[in-house]
Amino acid sequence: MKNDPILSAAFAGSDERDQAGFINELARELFVVCKGRNGFEQQICGLSKHLDADGISFIEQLMGFIELRRKPIE
Repeated sequence: MKNDPILSAAFAGSDERDQAGFINELARELFVVCKGRNGFEQQICGLSKHLDADGISFIEQLMGFIELRRKPIE
């Protein structure tokens, strides 16, 4: 699959629930297609080599908010 500006625009133009749903479905489908954890982790490792600064920034910032949601309120 080449870069698809239509898919990117649809994702960007969606609300946060639809964006989260897409990511959830993407993760599950990738896990199934990769036949479990080992293949899934290998795919993610390979994918990480091809992220540019924008992709890395998006994932790092998303992870920052995920970490806040997991943190107990003190």
